[in-house]
Amino acid sequence: MGRHLNKFDIVGVQELWSYFSQFNRDLRFPYYSKGEHIYTTGNGLDFFSKFPMTKPRKLTFSNNEVYVNKGILHSKVMVYPEIYIDVINAHTGDSHENIEAQVDEISAYIQTKIPRGNAVIVMGDFNASMWDDFMQDLRDDNGLTDSRSEKWSEDDSYNGFGGVDRIFFRGGEKVYLTLEHFETIDNTPGDKDLYPLLFSRNGEQLSDHAPVVSILRYHIPEEYTIQGGQIVYLSDLKVKEAYNNSYDHGPIGIDQTVGGGGAYDGKTLRMDPRTYEKGLGVHAPSQMIFQINGDYDRFRADIGVDEESDVNGKVSFRVYGDNEIIYNSGPMEPWTPTKVIDVNVCGVRELRLRVRTEGSDRWDHADWANAHLVRSHEYEYAD
Repeated sequence: MGRHLNKFDIVGVQELWSYFSQFNRDLRFPYYSKGEHIYTTGNGLDFFSKFPMTKPRKLTFSNNEVYVNKGILHSKVMVYPEIYIDVINAHTGDSHENIEAQVDEISAYIQTKIPRGNAVIVMGDFNASMWDDFMQDLRDDNGLTDSRSEKWSEDDSYNGFGGVDRIFFRGGEKVYLTLEHFETIDNTPGDKDLYPLLFSRNGEQLSDHAPVVSILRYHIPEEYTIQGGQIVYLSDLKVKEAYNNSYDHGPIGIDQTVGGGGAYDGKTLRMDPRTYEKGLGVHAPSQMIFQINGDYDRFRADIGVDEESDVNGKVSFRVYGDNEIIYNSGPMEPWTPTKVIDVNVCGVRELRLRVRTEGSDRWDHADWANAHLVRSHEYEYAD
């Protein structure tokens, strides 16, 4: 099922538990939570994002009465340089009394942990109807819009679950959100035509709940947009598609090394032994694709094998502009001096960064340190 989700930008899943490797095998999300899911204690919640995201925070509800620790996962996704949306993925319990208390706990968390001026998305399996008073309180007390109720009609199918899967949202001071579309992708002919890959070959749903989808458009007020002459770090940008050796090696490191295989467990980027505050850490073989739409003039980065690889690691770096190779580092090892990339990307719409392994992939921790794009004249930066 995992590979069918690559068309989306942010995905929240519940009840993943021990199926993480199978689910993620063909995903192309650069950033994800990689929760530790032991069936009897884990909450089964995970995030996957094409936007840079912070390390998720976990909250277990205080009144769990089931054998799994249901709760929430909270992260921030950066939809524009230094502009974030708080995203919460939730799964509440099974008894009605428990659910109401747990929804109240989610509401209290939002009010105490997320400033009122922040944009927010709250998604998940609430095991509650859209008509329950406490669900309406969650919406109203936090200034949220319910995607389902905004686009709901009596003809909509709720696939037998009464609308328990929900996506709420609100805009913020620095990013406006507009609902364009909401859909429950159930087992109807129209949905099969629109999202055929979310079903098996014989037309069966691949999940116990039919997925729900919201299309939210975001807009950044002009005073917060990038102006001509500024540089834009790749670690601040959305990635169109990515691959990082395998999900066993963890997500791509945002302003840190790729780490040891967990989620967001990297260290300071370090080569020669200069340290870097900005950049992307990967484990070869890897690839990242950025949609830059001809808006930039130069791409620059310092590249090499990170010091945490010790004497291991042998890789090569390649840069492609619209499928044409524009830089090739040749093989680099831990003792190879850092190389500097400075290439022309005028008119390039798709920038692809690839790191190849030049032997065993043991500790092939590679750094795109200080990787940034230069915009020397005025452009409109848009979603």
